[in-house]
Parts: sequence; C-alpha cells; structure tokens
Amino acid sequence: MNEQTLTNRIVGGLSYLAVLFLPVLFPLIVWIVARQDNPPLAHHGKVAFLTQLAPFLVVIVLLVVVAILNAVGISASHHTITGGAA
Repeated sequence: MNEQTLTNRIVGGLSYLAVLFLPVLFPLIVWIVARQDNPPLAHHGKVAFLTQLAPFLVVIVLLVVVAILNAVGISASHHTITGGAA
C-alpha cells in the first residue's frame, strides 16, 4: 500500500468520524477539495456529508417547531403522560 492510498483511507475514515469533532463541515471540505483530483475520496466525503446533514437538519427543524410552540404558549409541561387525566 502506497502513501497516497493510506492518506486517502485515513481522510475518508475521518470524514465519517468527523461527526465527533467537526460535523458536516469537515466532510464538505473533503468533498469540495478532492472533487477534481481524487474521485474516490470525494465520494466518501459526499456520502459522509449527506449522512451527517440529515440528522442536523432534523434537529434544526425540531428546534424551530419547539420555539414556535413555546412562543404560542403550548408547552409539553402542561400535559401528562396519561393525556391530561387527573
């Protein structure tokens, strides 16, 4: 295994592990930088980016919904697990 292949494997793996230290941003950078010169590495960056983007967007949408519900005055603390029955 040559040095270029080892570097590609390490950076490709870090793209997936970036969820721990720099989610969404690191795979996007790998995808953009490697797009022209290294298609296999760009593929891993793209897949890691899309895999990390989906949960990120879900969290953002849920935060917006909770903020809207709180602004309207609806809160989860007003309801009990039994559906409000005493």
